[in-house]
Amino acid sequence: MSRPDHDDCMRLIDVLMWYTGDKRVLMHEFARLVGVSDRQLRIMVNFLRQQGVPVASDSRGYFWARTPDEMTETLEHIGGRMRSLRRVYDGLVATQQRMLYCRKEAGPARSRPHKNQLELI
Repeated sequence: MSRPDHDDCMRLIDVLMWYTGDKRVLMHEFARLVGVSDRQLRIMVNFLRQQGVPVASDSRGYFWARTPDEMTETLEHIGGRMRSLRRVYDGLVATQQRMLYCRKEAGPARSRPHKNQLELI
């Protein structure tokens, strides 16, 4: 991933600083205000967060965090996503291992999961 444009990042910060406290901006509107695509906005937000810029978000949208408490929900949300992705990763690794075992023992793995491989909640 290449480094986002400096001017675009400065525009993002300028826009976001209007959204503090209880004010939020949804991604699509945020991207429109900054003048970039939704994808470019996500790339910029990730880059700025890695640089230590307090770009926070919650279920209501993005905002400029002014206090550690305002970062808490963002950190919890990202932590939850990381845990969820870890479960996905672990499930795919287990599937790959079963496929390798099946290929070694009995030829190619089934194209459809066996019914007792699925745990429905």
